[in-house]
Formats: sequence, structure tokens, C-alpha cells
Amino acid sequence: IINVSAYTPHNNRTHVLSQHLFSSNAPKYKSDWDEQKRQMELVQEIIEPSNSIIIEDSIGDDNKRIGFYQNAMKCSFIVRGQNKRKYRVNFNGDKLDLLFSEIAENIGFDIQNTRTYFDKKFQKEVTSKITYRPVEHPDLPDESGKPARLFLVLVKSEAYKDPMALLTNIRPQNTEEAWRIFFWYKKRWEVEKVYRDIKQKFKLESGLIRSYKAWQTLVVLTALAWE
Repeated sequence: IINVSAYTPHNNRTHVLSQHLFSSNAPKYKSDWDEQKRQMELVQEIIEPSNSIIIEDSIGDDNKRIGFYQNAMKCSFIVRGQNKRKYRVNFNGDKLDLLFSEIAENIGFDIQNTRTYFDKKFQKEVTSKITYRPVEHPDLPDESGKPARLFLVLVKSEAYKDPMALLTNIRPQNTEEAWRIFFWYKKRWEVEKVYRDIKQKFKLESGLIRSYKAWQTLVVLTALAWE
């Protein structure tokens, strides 16, 4: 199931824009990304690119995805970086291809600008520090064919073993703006609550049905009930 939802901060509401049930055995199936891309193209017609931020968690730094968000949808994006991917970063005039964990080891965190906030995953107050660095995504070319210039925001928290890496095309001018990017990303949790409520309140996963048509109907009715 692919769920595309919009979160509006001014009234703290989540709107289900698209719920798509698909099977990898379907005749027209090409890839999970192809299915997701078609849903993003549908919602592209009803969003305002200059006032929207696409936030994605898993495998979000894939060059196909962020290339589509930036070049086709013309949107800002914040995605979770994957530690298996290397980013090109300038250290003292030398360009190196490094994992974000390696970048975090070689640049300092602003210990004077920490934040304490309630972490909904761990259900407790945590304190974090932040840093950011311009990077190039070696697999994503810009309009001139050179590696796209993006920004890596790294957040080190006492609650997590490894730093969190966020890749974005939003340029932070200082650590205050880097924190803003981080907390925009954390708003994704408001969308995650939709999934939790669909599973727990609507008991979507407990349906003992095997018909693909019946599943499509159930998903649509669940989305309508949520709205």
C-alpha cells in the first residue's frame, strides 16, 4: 500500500491524498518506485510547489526519487539519508566521497546550540546537537550535468547510537535554520499517526479477505472514514 498524505501545520490536520494498493504480480507492475511515482504525479496537480515540502523516510535519497521531486515536481524536499550512500563533500579544498557517518566524524557539532524536545518514538525528552554541510549527490546531476549541490543536516541525539542524516535542497544559512529543517522532518510523525490509527482504530490488518478487489474497496472506505 502506498499512502500519500498532506500535513497542514496551521490546523494540525492530516489529509489523505492518495492510497494505492498494488501487487508486484500485476501485469503492469514495473517497480515500487514506478507505482509511487504515479501517485505523486496525481497529487502534483493539487499542490503548490513553492509552498510544499516533500518529506520521505526510507530510501529517500535515491537519485530517481529526489531527482523527480526537485526537477519534475519543483518542490523542496527533506529525505532521510542512507549510510550506504557516499556524498561528495569539500574538506579543506579536497573533495572526498564519504558516508554520512564519516562526515559526522570529521565536522564539529554546535554544542552551544542544542535542543531539548519530546521524542514521540521513545516517549521521553531528549537533547540533541546539530551541524550541516553542503554536499554533492554523485548520482544526481543538475541541469548542467554536474553533481547536484544539496545540503546534509546531521543531528546527534543521546537517544540514538548513530547521528540522523537529512538530505535536502533547502539551503540552511545557520544552525537555527538547520534546526527548522529537522523539526519540519519530525512533522512526518503526524502523518505516521495516520498509519497507526488505520491499523489500530480501523483494524485494517485484521481483515480476513483475499480478493484483490475487496482489498481495494476496503482501502478506499478506510480513507473515506478517516477523512
